[in-house]
Amino acid sequence: ALSTACLKACLEFAYTGEAEVADEDALAELLAGAAFLQMDELLEAAAEAYVSRLAASNALAVWELADRIGRLPRLAEAAAKAARANFGEVVAGGEAWTAAPASIVRSLLEDDRLRASEEEVYRAGVAWLQAHDPPPGEEEVAALLSRVRFALLPREFLNGVVMEEPLLDTRVGKQMLLEAPGLAIMSTARPRPRTGGMKLYAVGGLSGPGASAVLSSVERYDPAVGAWEAV
Repeated sequence: ALSTACLKACLEFAYTGEAEVADEDALAELLAGAAFLQMDELLEAAAEAYVSRLAASNALAVWELADRIGRLPRLAEAAAKAARANFGEVVAGGEAWTAAPASIVRSLLEDDRLRASEEEVYRAGVAWLQAHDPPPGEEEVAALLSRVRFALLPREFLNGVVMEEPLLDTRVGKQMLLEAPGLAIMSTARPRPRTGGMKLYAVGGLSGPGASAVLSSVERYDPAVGAWEAV
């Protein structure tokens, strides 16, 4: 059931085209309320308000909310982008990470644009799995951790940490490692590094009619957020 405050905000928007909320929890309820009442204009307005408030602390919760409502692809992608770009902070948030739905965790761990080292990706996956009671079955463990690009891990980490992980000390876990790209005996290609930690720089150039103007600007493209910025 919607709270009185949420219903009041929905009515206020219906009459004035504006609505005020007290905090982020109220905004989340307003978003859900607008979806339930099929108030599409309010739904879009609330989603836009959330986009401007996205941060590492709320990215996963907003992503889950957008997925649950199912009609907010732009908000879901904006939340995913915030999670990719601030992955270290997202995982360090503890409960927010370990309580995230499996679908969101899988999506992040396999994303080429994730701004994280492969060690961070591995540790994040293990932390999510270890937080569940009862623990996930060996098939689920292997399916999740198969998103890690094991061949990019330092050999010392692979031998001293990964190979000693109890979650992978199963028939399915060992088979997954044996077949991992770059580790398999017959594998000839290593997986490519994630692009999230890379930057593309554009230095100078030509502009104007006939490329007559020389540019002295420097811009940088960040794949994790999909945007250019002046340097």
